[in-house]
Amino acid sequence: MALARLGETTLAYVADEDDEYLRTIDVETRTEKAITPLAGIPSQLLVLADGRVAVALRDKNQIQILEPTARADAPLENRCSVPAAA
Repeated sequence: MALARLGETTLAYVADEDDEYLRTIDVETRTEKAITPLAGIPSQLLVLADGRVAVALRDKNQIQILEPTARADAPLENRCSVPAAA
C-alpha cells in the first residue's frame, strides 16, 4: 500500500495479489474509487514524485509504470513496463 494526494483527497493505492489489481481507495470516505488491472502479480509499489505509480510484478520480473488521470474514480493509465533483475 502507498498513499498519495490528488487535490484535497488522500488516496491509498493497494496492491491486490490475488486478483492482479491495483485498487484505489479514498482514505477519508473508506470507499473504493477504481480498480486498475495489472500485467502480473503485484508485490511492491511506490508513488513517484510526479504522481505516477511504479508497481513491481513479481511473477514477470518487471516494473509497471501507471499514471493517474484527473479523476480519482478512473483506473490508472498504463505507461510502460521495464524488466527488473530477478
